[in-house]
Amino acid sequence: MFFGAWVEIEDEAGACLKFRIVGPDEIYGRKDYISIDAPMARALLKKQVDDTFVVQTPAGSKEWLVSQIYYPKAGAELAPDWAARLLDELDASELDDADEQQS
Repeated sequence: MFFGAWVEIEDEAGACLKFRIVGPDEIYGRKDYISIDAPMARALLKKQVDDTFVVQTPAGSKEWLVSQIYYPKAGAELAPDWAARLLDELDASELDDADEQQS
């Protein structure tokens, strides 16, 4: 797992989180993005599907399992269902802005 990935993870109780790892300047206003600088993102680096990892928090350690990893290539039509739903929620102007930044 690396920068730009959409990821789905599960904790020991089976609760799921789904998000994308992005730059710190991209997270504002988005609940489905986390910064590459966040402890969760740092713990995920170089992990693969079915890997477990531990995140240190002020409340203690928590173990997670990597369920899915997806790297967008050409848009939502190639995304797994959960990532496609997240992408569909984006405003068209946000997608245009993201395309311009990648160019």
